[in-house]
Amino acid sequence: MIDRARVLALALGLTVAAACGHARPDPQRLLATCGPACAADELRVRIAADPRDRDLYTALAAIEDDAGRPGAALAALERAELLGRPLRSGVGGADRARLARLLVARATARVARRSPGADADVARARALGATIPATLAHDAALLAIAGDLRHSDPRRRARGLARLRVVDPVLAGGLDPAGAPTAVEVGARWLAAAGARRAHHELLAGFEVAHGLAGFEAMADPAAALDAWLGAARWWSGPDGRPDLATLERALVAGAGPCWFPAASRGRCDVIRAAGSDAAAGPAWEPALVAAWEQGGVRAADRDEALAWLIVAGRAEARGQLRSWARAVRDHVDLAALSADRTLPAWAAAALATLDDPGAPLPPADALPAGPRALLDHLAARRAPAAAPPAWPALAARLAAGDAPALIPDFVAIGDAFAADGAGAGRRAEQVMGEVVDVADVAARLAHLFALLGDPARARALAQRAFDADPEDPRLAFGLALAIADAGDAPAALQMMLRAAAASGDAATTFYRGARGFAAAGQSRAALTLARQAIELSAPGDEAAPAGLAIALLDELGRGPTARELAPLVALPGAWDLSDARAAVDREVAAAAEPASRPAAIARLAALAAVDDPALARLAQAALRRLHGSPPRASTRGASELR
Repeated sequence: MIDRARVLALALGLTVAAACGHARPDPQRLLATCGPACAADELRVRIAADPRDRDLYTALAAIEDDAGRPGAALAALERAELLGRPLRSGVGGADRARLARLLVARATARVARRSPGADADVARARALGATIPATLAHDAALLAIAGDLRHSDPRRRARGLARLRVVDPVLAGGLDPAGAPTAVEVGARWLAAAGARRAHHELLAGFEVAHGLAGFEAMADPAAALDAWLGAARWWSGPDGRPDLATLERALVAGAGPCWFPAASRGRCDVIRAAGSDAAAGPAWEPALVAAWEQGGVRAADRDEALAWLIVAGRAEARGQLRSWARAVRDHVDLAALSADRTLPAWAAAALATLDDPGAPLPPADALPAGPRALLDHLAARRAPAAAPPAWPALAARLAAGDAPALIPDFVAIGDAFAADGAGAGRRAEQVMGEVVDVADVAARLAHLFALLGDPARARALAQRAFDADPEDPRLAFGLALAIADAGDAPAALQMMLRAAAASGDAATTFYRGARGFAAAGQSRAALTLARQAIELSAPGDEAAPAGLAIALLDELGRGPTARELAPLVALPGAWDLSDARAAVDREVAAAAEPASRPAAIARLAALAAVDDPALARLAQAALRRLHGSPPRASTRGASELR
């Protein structure tokens, strides 16, 4: 425990000494006097009294760094750097070296999570005299260049391409449509991995113009390259992006996926063929087939297609592409005709029975072919027993920590503090952020934790902290926009979502995902604004997803006539609104009402709370908190503490 009386006595003594003349704080003397925690507290007291004394910040940075708290040390040094030295800027000597070392460490962490912000840390560290490992400098530069190439601003994209020619001339050569096929193949793969979808499309489209299909056939993997070319054309131009029939046929024969332009694939985009695949997840082109059926409202033409769709839709739900197998079956299959078929296989009859009774018995699947076996295994897994879930703070901590399990103990402690004292939870969060070098990453996870705990004000403050620390990461901008919406500030949330979309590489998809998150947060008007923007930016003919959501939002807002104007864009409105997400959550809430099934239902809700769909995740998180956690409560001092 910190001896508060001793801290106050020391602070008083140093204040008197300062009144007699300024003396640079001596971290070693402070440490010898009362230890690291006490010394840091004493310096914070003095900083509160004199926030423009840079020497106090550098002394605090030295103590925090020596105590293994790089985040707190960096924050103090960056403040000292802003204040500068007499007649000079920045920091000098040991402080300069310390700041450079910490920036290199943070750049390394940011490269590991693929953040464009790593490059700025490398540049600052180099300016401070640090020697930067060549691999770190190169990787950080490529991440920043990828961020530029993803951006909607053509000046940013041009800047990124110009810099790439300097940083990696070989890779830059692969971004020239007139380049050698093998070089362009590498460049296209890099752009796809970076999420620079427009640059990826322009490269492959230009390459096809320059080289024709013969150029793709000279690549190491012609089938994958041709598939990427067709997929990019569909993303950019919709159905109108189809090449001429002879060119398309040649690409399909070479191995490109048949479902980018299914109407012209001569029957290759076939649900029966997909269902019969030996691959556990189906053929690589199956997601495009599912998208084509959902967007076009395709109905199974006969019994065999209906049975095949049962299998394909089950796999799509298992991989997260569909949110409801039951809804997809009802939308695409004539259930009355199929159920009346007395020759229906036992596996299919059992699967159909679960539409009305989720607990209906399922037959053994071991002897079945791969497709039916995968479907029954998936349906069984949805109701499999599970171990009792951990107590609420621990479950919330696990969800918020995500792929950083080392944070779970600290997050549990924050959850416990939140239950007892909101302000105490805020102080503990500050401590955790001080202990890591990449504050942006941990602040974003803490924002998720406080959202789970039911404190949207603190969640917003922490999401803002994450974004301010690393504003070039579009994922942090997206998370901040959702946190602002959760806190009820729709205008500010819309502004931040615009920034996230511009930097995302796929603005239409980002707006649609944001609209779903806003709708789940109860911000229907703002969600409608985003849905409309997604419609405008979607390829012609591929507006079904945002249009379906917009129809539901317009109906909710009492604007039925406007909703009907969008109806021609959507074959299956229920595939794109929040009804599937709500049904999935309601199903688990109902199961949790039965003591025997409650642990499994809570476990499944926890899985839903971790999915990538912002709407489903938010609905599941709210249900978890209601069923398994503590009630939401407003912040008192916490939000201001975290700014």
